[in-house]
This record gives sequence, C-alpha cells and structure tokens, in this order.
Amino acid sequence: MSDSPRWSTVKRAHLTANKIKKKVAQENFVGKSMKENMSEWTASIALCFQKGVSATLNQSDDTTSPDTPLAAEVLQTQVEVNGDEFTFEEFAPRLFSRVRKVLEIDPIEHSAVLGVDHSAITTDLRLISTDQAAGKSMAFFMFTSDMRYCIKSCNSEDVNCLLDIVSSYTEHCEQHPDTLLPRFLGLYSIVFGKERICLVVQSNIFAGYRAVSEKYDLKGSMYGRKSSPNELAKGENAVLKDIDFLSRGRCLPFKSADDRASFLRKLQADAAWLRTSGLMDYSLLVGFVKDFGDKPISRHIVDMLRLNPKLPEQPYDVAYIGIVDILMKFNWFKKCEEVVLNPVLGDVSCANPRKYAERMLEFAEHVTADVVDESWKQTKLKMVTGKLIPTTREFGRKDAFQALKRAAPFLLIAVGAVSVSVYRQRFRR
Repeated sequence: MSDSPRWSTVKRAHLTANKIKKKVAQENFVGKSMKENMSEWTASIALCFQKGVSATLNQSDDTTSPDTPLAAEVLQTQVEVNGDEFTFEEFAPRLFSRVRKVLEIDPIEHSAVLGVDHSAITTDLRLISTDQAAGKSMAFFMFTSDMRYCIKSCNSEDVNCLLDIVSSYTEHCEQHPDTLLPRFLGLYSIVFGKERICLVVQSNIFAGYRAVSEKYDLKGSMYGRKSSPNELAKGENAVLKDIDFLSRGRCLPFKSADDRASFLRKLQADAAWLRTSGLMDYSLLVGFVKDFGDKPISRHIVDMLRLNPKLPEQPYDVAYIGIVDILMKFNWFKKCEEVVLNPVLGDVSCANPRKYAERMLEFAEHVTADVVDESWKQTKLKMVTGKLIPTTREFGRKDAFQALKRAAPFLLIAVGAVSVSVYRQRFRR
C-alpha cells in the first residue's frame, strides 16, 4: 500500500497539511505526544485507529444489502499493530462522507491528516487522558498533530445516540452548513478479543491562528457551574463555567446588530434541532482571543465571532465558539434527575429538551448584548446554591451515585406517595 499511487497522493496531501500546523497558535496545542511511549495501550489504540482510517480509504462495502439503512452500514477491515490483529470498523460511512462534503473537507486531505502508512510503528496523535480532561465523563481525547481534529472515546450509549440521530444530523448540516453543532466527521470502533473501543472524530473548536486566553463551557444554568480550584490551577488551559463567566463580567458584544442577529438565528436553528431530537446536557464552548488583527479565519474551527473590544467589560476582540457534548438523550435517569434534584438543589443543568433549549437561548440573548442586564445577571447568580440542600457541586456522571444518595429520602417519599395513590384507587374499586 505504501507504494501505491493512491497512498503517494495521500502522503503529498499530508505534507501540505503539515504546513497548517505552523499556523495554529502554539498555545492552542494540548495533550502530549505518544511517540515516545508506544508501549502504552492508548498509543497502540491510536496507531490502530490511524492504520484503520488509511485502510478504509476509498474502500467500498460489497456485503451490505441495498436495503440496509445508511445509519446501519458498517465497513470492516483487519489491522495489525505490534504483531496483534485488530478489527477496525467504520460506522455510517456514506452519511459522514456527506457531512464532510458539506464542510468542504477533501477526502484525501482528511485521510492524510488522520491516517498513517501501513508500515508505521509510531503514532503522531496527541493524548489527553481522562484525569486531564475538564469534563465529567470518563472519556479520553486524542488530537491530530496539527490540532484540527479531536478523536474522543465514547461509550455504547454515545454510539447508539449518534447512530440514532446521524441521518437527521446529516440533513441538518446540509440545510444549515454554518451550524454551530459539533462537526462529527466519522464514527469508528476497534475490536480486540472481547474488548471494543469506540471513537468519534470531530473538528477542534480551538484550531485557530491566535492563542486562546480564556475558555468557557456554558450551559446557561447556575448550580455547580463554577470551576474547581484544581481546574483554575491550570491557568490559561482551564475551562471555566457559567458563574465564572458572569462574575468576571464577560459578554459577547458583536460589532454590529446584523452579526448578532445572524449568530442568534444559527443558534436558534440548532437549538430547535436539538430539542426535536430529544437531546440535552450540551454546552456552548467559547474561547476568547486578544489582538486577533487581520489574520484569516481558519476553516477548521466551527465558528468565530468578531467582538467589540472597546467595551471595558470585554478585553477580547474575537471568540471561537461551538456547541459540544450533544450525545445525551433525555432518558429515564435524566427525567428522575430533573424531577427530584431541581426542587432539591435548585438550578441544575439537567432539564427536559424544550426547557434546556429555551434556557440556552435566553442565556445567549443576554450575554450577546452590548451590556449584560444587571438585574438578570444578579438573579442568575442567586441560583448558585440549592433550594433545600445548600451545595456547590455539579451533578454529573461521575458523582451520580452520590447525588442520588443525597436525594434518596425525597425519592422514597415520591415512591411512597405514588404507592398510596395506587392503593387508594384500588380500594375504591
């Protein structure tokens, strides 16, 4: 394969793609190289992934029935790494190809950045482990060497959710090519023995030409939405939250009313799709940049807002922005969380898809004004502590058990009330 004309074309594209690496601000590089630690299992997974992407370049599936839904299509190939054989799978390849086409991502360039030659013995991907990540999921992240793509591990629930929405997601991207939604570019799995690791590829919101000075993960809610001391200790690499955003006086003032209206229209279209898809728990990821100057907009970021830097509350002139973490359905667990924890803890991030979208839009409309309404801001900040149990912790996947344990008395009361109601109805009969 390394001598084939096809792979020669890919390698030329790879050389071209490497030039882009020099344009991305060095401060925006995250993670550590895995080249020197190929004995680590993550390095083996990374190399297997890259070889798999290269092996499936222009591969067609002759075994899939014509009646198979596009979202159910799977391409398989065998990959060898360090003498071990892995099964590499690509899910819904034709749908993700349509998404990449909408985003004007050339197939050869895409494979060049993600793939390697079949004889490669090291990977050039960069790793962020679970303990280094800012989120509450147990996922690990890898980035391509030029930082344009993020490869995130995902569990079976994430995979099922993405495959459930991928057809609708593709149509939404085709209808709204300027969408702020995550740019899902491919879904893959690596099978070895009885183990399976699933990986989703998406664009890196911060693959820009200028350094990001401050990052925020915004949900529009207040409960627990304050960064921990450990997160703040990361300095400019810290990912801050809603309370930090408001208490620091941050906002997103546009240079013109037309620009603000255009951004809100995009966000409204995306929020409407997220609501109808039954999704929630997503965030608006914002990265502020100083002194952007006349640099061109990188085509690999999701979106970039040009701000009015003359306002005293806003020392930045550009913000990289996009929606992240959308793969969460409003399932029975989240329904219990909303019903029980909202009255107990206050303004928790969990809400049904309609309320979640409305809250996000309300937050965006306020923080994109030239001056954030002070009464609204103070009302939001007063929602920090719980209604019945004062606390500042955020309810998330890692601490789900502890939060439910605290709420157990209220769950028992609710179950008891329902049982009494059912018993009375039967007694009356």
